[in-house]
Amino acid sequence: MAAILKPALGDDLPIIKDEIQAGACECWHIRDHGYMVTRLENNPASKTLVIVAGVGQKARPVFEIMPKVAKANGAKWLRVHSKRKGMARYLYGLGYSQTWADNETIFFKRVQ
Repeated sequence: MAAILKPALGDDLPIIKDEIQAGACECWHIRDHGYMVTRLENNPASKTLVIVAGVGQKARPVFEIMPKVAKANGAKWLRVHSKRKGMARYLYGLGYSQTWADNETIFFKRVQ
């Protein structure tokens, strides 16, 4: 699975691989869509489900269901990290806001 996620994880692959093995991140296979890595952050102020990376196709249904997954896990926020410029238009249409950090865009959405 590491080879499949390598394009999305880049230089962070060894770090994320260690986090998956330690149980800090989870790797998902979503039939007919691809793979993604998530992390649940238990910050005292707000629990957040983070989509760390993903590869695949037809992602819209995945992004539509993830707020429900976040809420089911007690998260108040859903956050997506991406280096792909085309994600902004796509995620705006699903109600995400954005900010920037280093060389990536961070999208976030309050879970209702």
